[in-house]
Amino acid sequence: MDDLIKKIIEVEKVCSEDIESAGLEYKKKIETLRYELENKKAQAKAEILERNKKRFKSEVEEANEYVKKELNEIHKEKDLLIQDRELCKAIKERIVLIVLGT
Repeated sequence: MDDLIKKIIEVEKVCSEDIESAGLEYKKKIETLRYELENKKAQAKAEILERNKKRFKSEVEEANEYVKKELNEIHKEKDLLIQDRELCKAIKERIVLIVLGT
């Protein structure tokens, strides 16, 4: 009977050690996998941010070009209006001179 109990205890001990060893092995594998996944996540995030940064920069440059063109058009129209005012003023003065001269 003592032999039987010793054998059961020995089997229990070996199985317990195997279970503990397997648990440590899987824990290491899980930690390795977690580390790899965290690195992949960080890399994917960095790539997404870089792509968006480039896209944003491109869109800002396009917007700046559009604004420059619009400002040039506004300046041209302003210059035309100023020239027209001077023309109107000159015509009014000429009319006054003609009316006063007659």
